[in-house]
Amino acid sequence: MEVLTDTTLLSWNIRGAQNNNARRHMKDLIRKHRPSFLVILETRVLFARLATFWTNIGYTMVHIVEASGHSGGIWLLKHSVDPTTTTITDGNQYSITFTISQGNTTTTCTCVYASPNATLRSPFWTYLSNLSQTITGPWMLIGDFNETILPSDQRGGHL
Repeated sequence: MEVLTDTTLLSWNIRGAQNNNARRHMKDLIRKHRPSFLVILETRVLFARLATFWTNIGYTMVHIVEASGHSGGIWLLKHSVDPTTTTITDGNQYSITFTISQGNTTTTCTCVYASPNATLRSPFWTYLSNLSQTITGPWMLIGDFNETILPSDQRGGHL
């Protein structure tokens, strides 16, 4: 089985993409790692408000799940000169699934920003399980699943 070469993906739960410090940090990460794809999670702002920022640093929109008010949001961006072919295969308010193709090699990726509401996550896990049955070949899941594994992972509230 062939694998994609020279294709990198950087995912970050930015917790507010309009924040100047976050954007400065993002520029540093891009300069350091030069990712082919960016997945920006928990954007808390409409993409249109920052579209020029992303264009100016060399990225174009592939697919957007807009934030609802000041919560959620998933932005899938691709470096403007990256030669891979990208196809959106599925999406909903909590995820974007897409394929990356390079020659005869295809990899599927699902970018996740799951609800912080525990009652909404259970149906999403079922959705991912059903989605897995439709995918052949390599599959990468990346993002924020909002699952607390240890009590020390949590701040506030009840586990």
